[in-house]
Amino acid sequence: MKKLTLPGTDITAPNVVLGLMRIAEKTDDEVRELVGTARDAGNDFVDHADIYGGSLHACERRFSEAMALAPSEREEYTIQTKCGIVPDGPYFDFSYEHIIESVNGSLEALGTDYVDILLLHRPGALVEPDEVARLRRARESREGARVRRLESHADADRAAAPQRVARRPE
Repeated sequence: MKKLTLPGTDITAPNVVLGLMRIAEKTDDEVRELVGTARDAGNDFVDHADIYGGSLHACERRFSEAMALAPSEREEYTIQTKCGIVPDGPYFDFSYEHIIESVNGSLEALGTDYVDILLLHRPGALVEPDEVARLRRARESREGARVRRLESHADADRAAAPQRVARRPE
């Protein structure tokens, strides 16, 4: 499987990732078979979101329960999750408080002390630049060390895109 290193990190990602949006109702064996099949194909990158599974963090929790990863096994996976969509309104929330709350919920549901990548789920023009800047500062502090990489989802976060481009010296 073709892999690439994400710019400015040591995180490698395959050209196809394993999306786990629909595992909430799967058995432990079905989840393990799905993840194992991906691993056998060279894919150790799993994609989650706080809203997947019908209730907050349901698919993240299901993954954690089924896989029951020891810390050494956790290091073998790249775990990406997303936040920002609020199903019951206001539909999108990219405030610092909401993102931190979502990350804490994801960490608890996943049974881990860090996620490799946090994506802002469909931000576009809805992103709050000051809140993202605050989050980036926190991420660089000891408090934010629970997220290895912060990025936006789909079409790039317009507010932070110039900052990302400016950081790429390559």
